[in-house]
Amino acid sequence: MTSRHWWRWRDASQRPNHDQTLNQPWVATDIATGWNECLPLLSRDGASVMAALRMLEELLPFPLRGIDVDNDGAFLNAPLEQWCEKHQPPIALTRSRAYQSNDQAWVEQKNGMLIRRVVGYQRLEGLVAAELLGELYGALRLFTNLYQPSFKLRESIREGAKLKRRHHPPRTPQQRLLALGKCRDAQRKALEELQSSSDPVALLETVRRCQASLASLSAGQDHQEQRPRSGAVDPEQARKEQRTLSRFLRNLQLLWQESQPLPEPMQKRRYTPRQRTLFLEHREQIEQWLEREAGMNAAEILRRLIRLAPGAYHEGQLRSMERRVKEWRTARAERLLGSLRSAGKESETEETSNPVATPI
Repeated sequence: MTSRHWWRWRDASQRPNHDQTLNQPWVATDIATGWNECLPLLSRDGASVMAALRMLEELLPFPLRGIDVDNDGAFLNAPLEQWCEKHQPPIALTRSRAYQSNDQAWVEQKNGMLIRRVVGYQRLEGLVAAELLGELYGALRLFTNLYQPSFKLRESIREGAKLKRRHHPPRTPQQRLLALGKCRDAQRKALEELQSSSDPVALLETVRRCQASLASLSAGQDHQEQRPRSGAVDPEQARKEQRTLSRFLRNLQLLWQESQPLPEPMQKRRYTPRQRTLFLEHREQIEQWLEREAGMNAAEILRRLIRLAPGAYHEGQLRSMERRVKEWRTARAERLLGSLRSAGKESETEETSNPVATPI
């Protein structure tokens, strides 16, 4: 399979000073299928990245062909380059261009969706936080890759200043992977068995439990719900988790009532012109004032109307009065010009009908 993986490293603190003791979340995204993998790193160095790459090869249901990384020193080093060259078959290693943030657009989107929205911006340190992150990402990778459909861009068409985007029908990364037809029968069977053995409700419950534990851990509280380090399972803890899951399943059908509806799109305000009958009742009075005093302005006319009819008019109608006065003066000028033209034509007609004799 010739699918490429665009990778982007991010630390959980989002601070400019990179603390080596912080847990560093690491995201990998496949461009062809949208398959996502998240792994927590205990330190930000090349050795941790190499260990994560080897683990990634075991998790991926398809062979690794290409890696595109950012310009971080944890990725751009000699051991990683040698590992990609000696790999069978060799893995193409490329990096994004400097000052070109859109080169990592695919994985930056997943970094916001899978890391920031799920984990947040807390500073997480220590093995307990790393174990919780590993458990959370383990459930999250199954839920997003097997059960969460997403759109994939098919084409972009530009028509002038308008950009139209058309997408493929929504599918899960597993459905896209199987639709490519390049998986072996064993890989296809393993994917189908993985989906049949997974429960999306239980995966969501695991994600929420880990989120609550991480929130209490980042707030400085003692983490009481971590799993025992040995293989034994605490019966009291198991019963508590079962009660929590049962309560979650009972309330699942009522969650939609607590959700907020999507905001309605704002309707574009249409321009409605003012009514032409605003000063119609006193139109004759206004025209008489203008006939007697041609230089009267709209403000003086409005003040007279307010005194003439208190309560019917106010100072906020000055702009409307200015429009009416302008219309009246325009119509008056057109009538005057029309009368001058008609008078000129009548004089020309009289001159042609009564020619004056010119003396010789």
